[in-house]
Amino acid sequence: MRVLSLSLEESDSTGHPTLQRTDSTESTSSEHEFLKQYEIVTHRMIQRKCSVEMYKRIANRTF
Repeated sequence: MRVLSLSLEESDSTGHPTLQRTDSTESTSSEHEFLKQYEIVTHRMIQRKCSVEMYKRIANRTF
């Protein structure tokens, strides 16, 4: 995952600080935690769908 960070430098002619982008290939800790939670939830959803399908087949006796 590519992250762009901003750094403040001197002010430009309008008095607003100029921003410079720097590239970062490292994920932030919040992005890492989000990905971990996303994978957990996705895995849980897939398991539940499989369980529902299995119980339907058992109930209908169509294996």
